[in-house]
Amino acid sequence: MTPMEFVAKTRLHHAAELLRSTTVSVKVIASSIGFASRSHFSRAFRDAYGTDPRNFRKTVTSPQLDAAKPLRGSRERFALEQEPE
Repeated sequence: MTPMEFVAKTRLHHAAELLRSTTVSVKVIASSIGFASRSHFSRAFRDAYGTDPRNFRKTVTSPQLDAAKPLRGSRERFALEQEPE
């Protein structure tokens, strides 16, 4: 695995964790991990995980999962905020 492949894999893994554990929008997550566009992020995520980010979130979020509990330090570290509705 090249260094760039490792970085891409790590960024997408972090995005998956944010999708699983927060309600932050896909657009904000994409931006926070370094993607300039949501569509490019969605394509890369789909290539890595076999599904788009929105469907991934739907399938991994369940009543047993504490979705309100963010990853330790993720919001502070990446200054993630909820987008206004």
